[in-house]
Amino acid sequence: MKKLCVRFIFCLFSFILLLCASQTSFAQATADIEGTVFDADGTALRDAVITLSNVQTGVVQGALSDTNGSYHFTSISTAGSYNVTAKFTGLRKAIVEGVTLRAGEKRVVDLYLKTYKSEDVTVTADHEPTINRVNAEISATLDEKQIETISTDAREINNQLWFLPGVSPATGYFQEAPKVSINGQNSLYTNYMIDGFDNNEQFLGGQRFNTPIGMAQDVTVLTNSYDAEYGRTANGIVNVTSKSGTDSLMGNVFYYGHPGSTLDAKNAFSVKDPITGESTSDGFNRNQFGGSLGGPIAQDKTFFFVDAEITRDNVAEIINTPAVQATAYDHTYESLFDAKIDQHWNSDQTTSIRANLGLVGYDQEGGGAVMPSAGDTEIRNTFSLAAKHDWIMSPSELDETRVQYATFHWNYAEPKNGFQPQVTLLSDSAGSIYGVNGAGGQVLGIVGSPGYSFDEYENTTQVGNTFTKAFQNHTVKIGVDLISSAHSLNGEGNPDGNYTVQLKNDSSFHPNPYSPFGLSDIPNASELNVVGYNVEAANTQPFGLTQNLLSAFIDDNWKESARMAIDMGLRWDFDNLSKAGSDHYDWHNIGPRLAWNYQLTDDGKSVVRAGYGIYYEKIPYTVASDAMEFSTQRPAFLQQLQILKNKGILPANTNINQITFNGNASASYTSGVGYLQGLPQSQLAANLDSLPAQELRIANPFGLNNPYSDQLSIGFQRQVTDDITFSADGVLVNGENLVQLYDMNAPTPYSSTPYAATNSARPMSNVDSSRPAGIPIGGARQITMSSTTGISRYRALIINIKRKFADNYMFNLAYTLSSNKNNTDDVNFRAEDGNNFAQEYGYASNDRTHVIALTGAYKLPTNTIISTNILIQSGQPIDRTVGYDNVAIPGDFYGHGYQDGDGYAGNLDRYPGVPRNGERLPWSEQVDLSIIHPIPFGRFTMQLRADIFNIFNWVNYSGYPADATETNRDQVGMPGDPIVYRSAGPSREYQFSANVLF
Repeated sequence: MKKLCVRFIFCLFSFILLLCASQTSFAQATADIEGTVFDADGTALRDAVITLSNVQTGVVQGALSDTNGSYHFTSISTAGSYNVTAKFTGLRKAIVEGVTLRAGEKRVVDLYLKTYKSEDVTVTADHEPTINRVNAEISATLDEKQIETISTDAREINNQLWFLPGVSPATGYFQEAPKVSINGQNSLYTNYMIDGFDNNEQFLGGQRFNTPIGMAQDVTVLTNSYDAEYGRTANGIVNVTSKSGTDSLMGNVFYYGHPGSTLDAKNAFSVKDPITGESTSDGFNRNQFGGSLGGPIAQDKTFFFVDAEITRDNVAEIINTPAVQATAYDHTYESLFDAKIDQHWNSDQTTSIRANLGLVGYDQEGGGAVMPSAGDTEIRNTFSLAAKHDWIMSPSELDETRVQYATFHWNYAEPKNGFQPQVTLLSDSAGSIYGVNGAGGQVLGIVGSPGYSFDEYENTTQVGNTFTKAFQNHTVKIGVDLISSAHSLNGEGNPDGNYTVQLKNDSSFHPNPYSPFGLSDIPNASELNVVGYNVEAANTQPFGLTQNLLSAFIDDNWKESARMAIDMGLRWDFDNLSKAGSDHYDWHNIGPRLAWNYQLTDDGKSVVRAGYGIYYEKIPYTVASDAMEFSTQRPAFLQQLQILKNKGILPANTNINQITFNGNASASYTSGVGYLQGLPQSQLAANLDSLPAQELRIANPFGLNNPYSDQLSIGFQRQVTDDITFSADGVLVNGENLVQLYDMNAPTPYSSTPYAATNSARPMSNVDSSRPAGIPIGGARQITMSSTTGISRYRALIINIKRKFADNYMFNLAYTLSSNKNNTDDVNFRAEDGNNFAQEYGYASNDRTHVIALTGAYKLPTNTIISTNILIQSGQPIDRTVGYDNVAIPGDFYGHGYQDGDGYAGNLDRYPGVPRNGERLPWSEQVDLSIIHPIPFGRFTMQLRADIFNIFNWVNYSGYPADATETNRDQVGMPGDPIVYRSAGPSREYQFSANVLF
């Protein structure tokens, strides 16, 4: 804590010095307004006087239209709402009222002046065309009204994004993985932002600070063809615009309750009562409370906004194995705080500072096959301080600088019961009692401890500068940005050992089928066969690197004519992790962006657009961290690497010391170990050279290329009415340089008749004999490195129809028809047989052919609002695997032995010739309903709300966010075999709330 305070004070002091030294800075949440001024005959007017005034903050700006009648207001604060007024001698004024903006938006507001025979022309922003007439950006935004109205469990803003085009719920690779998949991609590769500032934890990806609903003015998902100002992802971007205070004092206090089992329907996999057979209590409940307050400190000058949201969950996790059906109870603690101050010094100078604090903890007893004795506690704490100061240098020039400091502490698995042996218990090979469909080797339970530790710290600094210049028909932005993240990880295996044991006869194990069992309930050693043992042999120290991400861009938004806009950009990205184990960096990440937008009609209500760009992505830090943690410099391993050099498998100039690191020393055994009789860490650490061969990693001696995608889009937009917009876009995304795990000591491929379930597993001895560097004691079986050679291919038709909240109702209907194929789904993805990634090419884990999403709301005459969500998805792919039969290591058919990360990536072996992800789970359907009723009293209004999720209690076997190991995607057997379901999406659930607004 002392170190954190020192770093915070240093960062704040440095920022103040920066502001004092330079009057340049970056707006946290800014947007642009531009347009054209016309007379009654449609002729563009030069030298019309345009005034931009913010109703809530009192800020006023002025401009003159140029020779083409165009005007520009750049980098405007998103706080409050604006009126845009145009005046010209001899004509009546034109006024557009109530313009609200999202961060990074380019809003077009055209103004039409009438003769003095007419009245002033005043329209609201709701009656201005809201289609994109600036570029080819394919995006969708939830405004504040939608965020407040759309049903969402636990006030989780990310759940609302599922109803936007191109977005779907994500199946992640660990419990805390983000829930949002854009373009069917891995959710870890989405770039999260708040007010244009980075909001990613840099180790794996995903949000650093989980943005609460109360601080969000709007949230935008950029899916394709966005301009050069945005980057560091080959996928999509989620950008939240935070709220600011205004001249009016406003706030709220709320309570949300999710009573759980007293009302909720029972999950399809709830524990059954042993006597009645009825589903027992799930024991789930949630309590949330908090509030926000915003207003003036000094009228028209200084504003503040604060938000606090506290969540306490009690969740029943279902333990479901062939031996036991029981319930384990988890507890979640989440406290989120946001504070923001905006200072308007004058019409040209604005300062803004935002701070966020997130304190998140999970107390996890178990679930799935994990029994409470193997439970753990987890924390994900973060702090960030972001600041900006805008300086309008002239009516056409703006210079901006951004500064942010952030910390992130992630302790993933602190054992609840201290370090002790972990035991994974398998049923016998005959499947006499516990087997499924006669198959043996099923997991009956995991007890003892989590089996490893992972305690990671990040300290991140972000600085940047952007200069904007508006010319007659051009608005040019030039910017640079640096993110530097220092990492420290204390991670290791279990020093007390992890045992995988198989019953010799199922009849020797007699657990209570409705109660979790523990370590003491495992039969004695005479009844068991130890089929695997893994132990941490080294006493490692914290280690880490600093990842530096540097970018520069130039973007020109060119108003070529009254109907045509062309956006041209060029972006360069640099990532120091690209060096890996080589002697060079990847300097060639130059991404051009080109967008074309043409108005088919004079009124600008029909538009065609097209865009092309190359989008580079940062390298996940875990790639560098794993190459250190799972490496060694033991002599036997170094000798293997020299053999690979001599055979030309490694480059001749490889610096072996540069590609290795004295990290963990995990010792793995498949035989010769008695139950609970494995050598302790103290003895193994004294003689690491005698450890059996294991999987070891190296930093890639060839260097890494940053992943990127080629994106092409073409589409049509139509402003159907003042309130309704329609868009249809075709999208093509080719992903290149995706991360895969590559074995430099790979055996020869295994030849076998395709689709033959009678094929025998390949013996490990057969595999080992063909490995080019051998498998010496103290060395490695697999010599693994991260390689950026993967590909993905995404094709989609995205259709969206949206109606604003006018005349008492609104709706948004999104349909995505898509196909997403790849040969890698995650940083831990590897080929099942050697390095044959060609046979891994198949549908991505998050692929859906069809996604139909509808959200809508209707306001009754009593001001009661009824809203609904409907989400319909075609089934996710099924991956047919060999399961646990007749193999020494569960899921190993090709004889490669234990492999790190397979449990997270879900890439177990398939029978030869069986395609990856070649079948589908059933479709999923869900309907949610909300009722919101306001009760006014004085200047206060109380909103009473009831949410019902999955109102028809449909059972969904796919399409819901979950850890890869908790889904039904992995199925044992051959194509066409019956599907065995292990889990289902949430059943019908209820949530009630009271929210006092003032």
